[in-house]
Amino acid sequence: MISGFIFAFTNFNQNLGVGETQPASAIIGIKLLIGLIPAIFIVVGLISLWYYPLDGISKEYKEMKRQVSILHIEKIDRLKEKLSSSKNNK
Repeated sequence: MISGFIFAFTNFNQNLGVGETQPASAIIGIKLLIGLIPAIFIVVGLISLWYYPLDGISKEYKEMKRQVSILHIEKIDRLKEKLSSSKNNK
């Protein structure tokens, strides 16, 4: 979608034959498509990642971590009970 808009805006001619050159505006459009526009998307992505809470400071993260710890402890207790009951049955 973006490339079609850029090509239309810069007068890109897809019907040129071998040896014919694109207008200067089309060459600038191609350079934008392979350089500046991807760089803009990368910068926007980096900015959004910069503000994404991955450090575990949020209350929700701490609560989820606490719940997972409880589930692990319960799982270990069930496993210990299962192992001890299987030893007693032998």
